[in-house]
Amino acid sequence: MRRAGHIRKSCVIRRLLIAALVFHLSPAPGKCALPPPELPPAVPTSELAPASLLQGKGYTIDPVTRTDGFMGLFQLHTRYGTYQCVGREMLYLRIYELRALEKMDQGMKTKAFGDALGAAAVEPVTDVVKIARNPVRSVAHMPVGVGHLFMEIGGGFAGAGGALFHIGRHDPSPQPPPSREGMAGYNVARNQWARRFAVDPYTTNRPLELKLNHLGMISFGTDKVAGAAVGFGIGSFGTLADWLSYLPDVDDHLMTAPPPEVAAVDTRRMEKLGIPKTAMKPLLDNPWFTPTLQIRYVNDLAKLRNVTDLPAAVRLAGKAQSEEQTRFLCGGLEMLDRYQKTIGPLREFQAFQGVPAAIAGDGALVVAAPIDLLSWTHIAESFAAHRDPHRPAWLYVAGPLTPRAQQGFAELGWKVCDLPPSGHR
Repeated sequence: MRRAGHIRKSCVIRRLLIAALVFHLSPAPGKCALPPPELPPAVPTSELAPASLLQGKGYTIDPVTRTDGFMGLFQLHTRYGTYQCVGREMLYLRIYELRALEKMDQGMKTKAFGDALGAAAVEPVTDVVKIARNPVRSVAHMPVGVGHLFMEIGGGFAGAGGALFHIGRHDPSPQPPPSREGMAGYNVARNQWARRFAVDPYTTNRPLELKLNHLGMISFGTDKVAGAAVGFGIGSFGTLADWLSYLPDVDDHLMTAPPPEVAAVDTRRMEKLGIPKTAMKPLLDNPWFTPTLQIRYVNDLAKLRNVTDLPAAVRLAGKAQSEEQTRFLCGGLEMLDRYQKTIGPLREFQAFQGVPAAIAGDGALVVAAPIDLLSWTHIAESFAAHRDPHRPAWLYVAGPLTPRAQQGFAELGWKVCDLPPSGHR
């Protein structure tokens, strides 16, 4: 009898221990079971970019594209070299620039241009030659992606997932393009060529950089070459410009103005938005915001003029560490502008984990993320978990989420909607 009682007692204890273990391992009331993190996938390029641009005159794009958890890493092959384009905007921009390069090559082969070049007195200006021989960076570089914007810049990311696929950051980091504040006459000539071909004078496209350097150098101090070039400008890019919706907003005059003049204009515009001069420094002093991108960002701020705390958006701009990130932040502001034009008013700007966001008129958090494909990585999970449970949260994206990312954001209380920037398809 004693043995039977001992066995019954042992069974009871065992059941209690199993029940306690099950309770400990089960999600607590009100908590959710999140999907396990995943590696960013490689997907058919046709799922990320429009079929009409996948192959064109003078270039091909790899049919399968890797992703880094947020953006596509497109491989664009041209006769000028292979470009790794982080994100659709950079892909569209490089194709745009490729057409300009082709036009430049065609124009420089004309007899009128050759005759003018032969007659031009090109002096060996040391500083100009030095600029022409030192390109911004190579065609293929290791970009600093947008992933660490989702990790709240400055705070970093702690945890086992920090090394997953090295998401969002690649070393060594590229250097920002030069401001070109010296050699004013040369810069004016060079920027006029950029304007003629409708390209960014501060481009980080090395072949285009070298071509503009060369044209600026040979036409520096003479109008003969520029005069001979009239008529072979780029003209219209047609439908390709639709994919780069911000281009019409860039002031033509400022495209050829010296950088200090651009900064002065942007300063006055931000003052009209109620942004104190001391609060402008993060944007004006960030070398990754070239004059062109600085103009674009201030244009985007002006579109949000009715939103309070715009200095927070300027502080966010100061934390960008690559061209990819500056373009991501511009795209985020443009998505917020589209939200207020198509869905409802926004009342206060916020930076949610380093990503552009705002509080809507109904009190909901609206986060704007111009991503290509969002995967459920450790970074995405940490980002989603920072949501205030007492405030509705909407994530507006320009691209799809993987099934795990859809599940994870839903489990953590997010509503996810597609809202591409205007012109972004």
